[in-house]
Amino acid sequence: MWMLVRFELIKMGKRVSAAAAFAGILLYIAIMAVGFVTGESRVDEHGADVTGFAAISLAKEHTGRWEGELTAEKLAAVIENSRRTYADSANLSAELQELTNEAYGRHIQPNREIEALLIRTYSPPGTYDYRMMRALEASDAGQFYEQHREKVRAILDMDYTYGSFSEQEKAFWLDRYGQISVPFQFAYSDGWERLLRGLFTVILVIAFAVCISVAPVFASEYQSGMDAIVLTTRHGKGKAITAKIAASFLAATLLYALSISLYTAVMLICYGMTGWDASLQMILLTAPHDLTLLETYLLGVGLGYAIVLAIMSITLALSSSLKTSFATIITGALLLFVPLFLPSSKSSALWNEGLALLPAKAMDTLQVHGVYEVYPVFGGLYTLPVMIGIVYLAAVWCPLPLARIAFRRHQVH
Repeated sequence: MWMLVRFELIKMGKRVSAAAAFAGILLYIAIMAVGFVTGESRVDEHGADVTGFAAISLAKEHTGRWEGELTAEKLAAVIENSRRTYADSANLSAELQELTNEAYGRHIQPNREIEALLIRTYSPPGTYDYRMMRALEASDAGQFYEQHREKVRAILDMDYTYGSFSEQEKAFWLDRYGQISVPFQFAYSDGWERLLRGLFTVILVIAFAVCISVAPVFASEYQSGMDAIVLTTRHGKGKAITAKIAASFLAATLLYALSISLYTAVMLICYGMTGWDASLQMILLTAPHDLTLLETYLLGVGLGYAIVLAIMSITLALSSSLKTSFATIITGALLLFVPLFLPSSKSSALWNEGLALLPAKAMDTLQVHGVYEVYPVFGGLYTLPVMIGIVYLAAVWCPLPLARIAFRRHQVH
């Protein structure tokens, strides 16, 4: 059996389409990393703009002083610093009565990330009021986590056009919120945020590359006329099919592992490991899960792997049925990319729940772990990440019997 699997792997590796797909992944990772790094910007203590690696280094220096538990004392210090800075007329420009670049870079920029957390927490749901820092008192810092809980409650109590949360769902999410560790862990986490945000499109590109790579597994036999030979051999309708499926699993796994490893390595080389243990709430303030950024990333990678394997299985079923590699790739591409353009409904919660489970939506790790989406199944309530895991583990195996049956029943002409 291993000889058959090895033979199928060699066939897949020799195809130009497979090599081009992997090259496309590498190029995309490189472009994304360059885009992230060149897009970084910061203001130094002299009011000058710095970009790229210099901005990353400055951000690490600024946020490093606050690393650790985000306590009321730290929050109070940031609030007091902001009030003191704005109260000093020497920090304001004569024309606009706004902070000068130098004052911003020296006094506000080092606390930018914590100020953003304070603004988002104390602003009404769905808003970001920049003036909030001028309204806060140092004594408000002691109510930060209570205010955070009230914001979560306000989100759950809001009226939504597609349907509001039931009392059971509210109780479920508030119970989940009670399991979140406080104080939050704070650290420089720009690198992990970029890593998580980019993970979505990287997985999408990998899934498409896998689709291109396995599309010819069955279809190429039809196109080349080899089906007339393969299906009449001793193992043509048994071991040969199993070998093709096994080789596809191995190829998809290798492609995914190698691509994700390269992507992770490139991003961590650019940004460093700092922030892996920071709370998810540092980049998704009202996220309802008690996770660190590293845990969120690993869960995203795991769910992404299940989705990629499901795409592989569906592609194999299409390959055995559509008879041509081109038709298989086009159909797979539609399955992957069309959901990106499907809008959420303002009136149907069922549509939104189904949409969230489609491949291109389910790959978005930050979106998946940031929403209050729950699925009532068999008397229980399941969060979106759990449902994605269930759906795609099933989707990995269900199409394979169809691929096997379609190839075995193929009529040789």
